[in-house]
Amino acid sequence: MSENTGVKSEIDFFSMLFFFLGRWQQVVLGTTFCTVLGLAYALLSKPVYQADAIVTSRDSQGGGGSGSSFLSQLGGLGGAMATQFGLMNTNLDKMEIILKSREMARRVIEKHDLMPRLYAKNWDAKNKKWKVKSAPSLKVAAEGLRKGILKVVVEPRKKILQISANTDDSTLSADIVTYYLEALNTKLQEDTRTDAEGNRQYLEKQLISTQDPLLRERIQNLMAVEIEKSMLMSTKAFDVLENPSIPLYRLKPKRGQIVIISFLLGIIISCMGIMVMEALAARKKS
Repeated sequence: MSENTGVKSEIDFFSMLFFFLGRWQQVVLGTTFCTVLGLAYALLSKPVYQADAIVTSRDSQGGGGSGSSFLSQLGGLGGAMATQFGLMNTNLDKMEIILKSREMARRVIEKHDLMPRLYAKNWDAKNKKWKVKSAPSLKVAAEGLRKGILKVVVEPRKKILQISANTDDSTLSADIVTYYLEALNTKLQEDTRTDAEGNRQYLEKQLISTQDPLLRERIQNLMAVEIEKSMLMSTKAFDVLENPSIPLYRLKPKRGQIVIISFLLGIIISCMGIMVMEALAARKKS
């Protein structure tokens, strides 16, 4: 039984093979058509270049940085104050939220005048004016930047955050990542200084109303921590493990793969088309 089945399958295979070989012109025509379409798409598609950077927050490198480690030595009061005021360095989740925010996108565009570069086709570089009647909207540009160009990925296990930018201009991709790193550092410094100043003022009030010598000493230590936090954030709010650079190769389109896939699809579509036409012809005769 199995031998008959194997012989029958072999006969069916050769029958199909001779069936399509007898119509090789149609197969070649359909395959050529699909391949040419794929080649045209690969050549006409805009190239996309990706630049990226890898950063890590300072609290990822040792359980929290100098401020938090100092607080852990102060006992119950230090832990309570850390919980109340959030006396910790910036974590990756907060960095991700800031990077994806509309405020950050608008800040980057306005500070570095990116509108002409983001809408290069509509910008007359020679005369320094827009080719269209109305200039592109900053709100629309910010949405396109944060949702279409920028990509932020957090890897909790590795404790890193990757910032990527995909555009058709390799230099622009690298510049956008660089601008975002600068803006993120500035934003984190501003927030930390604001929080540290608010915490210090609160602690000063508590120091005035506290009479216990031990509590006064601990409050003074906490005030020193706040001052230390502000001083530490004057340089960098995070560490850059890999700086952005101008990409040498495009991310897409991958023209070779497109042509190969188009060729294979052409063969499949041609064979399926021949079978459908033969089935319709047989049905018409019957």
